[in-house]
Amino acid sequence: MQIGIRSQIKDGGIVGEVFLSDQLINGAGYAKHLANSSFVEKILDDMSGELNELPILRNHDCDSSCYQCLRTYDNMIYHPILNWRLGLDIANLMQDSDFVPSLKANRWKDLVKSGLHNLMKIDEEGMLVNEDIPVVSFNFQEEVACIIKHPFWDDNCERIGSLKKSLEGEGLNVKIFDVFDLLHRPEWIIYKLKQSYDQSKENILF
Repeated sequence: MQIGIRSQIKDGGIVGEVFLSDQLINGAGYAKHLANSSFVEKILDDMSGELNELPILRNHDCDSSCYQCLRTYDNMIYHPILNWRLGLDIANLMQDSDFVPSLKANRWKDLVKSGLHNLMKIDEEGMLVNEDIPVVSFNFQEEVACIIKHPFWDDNCERIGSLKKSLEGEGLNVKIFDVFDLLHRPEWIIYKLKQSYDQSKENILF
């Protein structure tokens, strides 16, 4: 059986899908069995609950993925973007559409705290000015700030929008990033913050 991902256009928008299929025409029928049973629901129940089938994740602490949790030789191409915390958040969303993922959840809070500490030490000393939704400010040539959000939060959601408006009212130039940026490319955050007031900086991605 193989597992893959694909993008589809639905209702005028692009959505991501995960698919399971037998690799051979006359395969063992695992995909059909999963489609016609409650096995997937049981997996999601466990992932959003006690983790009885995934006990290693109860106290797991790798920053995104490792060979003890998600990484295998077969998914090597996806290693940079695999994240067991996001996987559990997706399971919660699939079980409850009203679930709101939070960076203050036990599986996130220590990692986010470490990431914020590293970010504040990269350039001139940054200052954490909000903890509920993390905000770090820097006093470069101009006062700038970055809001760090969960990857599943919309940049235009009410909480982010009202926080951004409040910070801008205090005279700060504000940019929004997510925890993936914080953990994997903090230098890029600093670069984009400086670019917000210095247009001579090249628009680069890394």
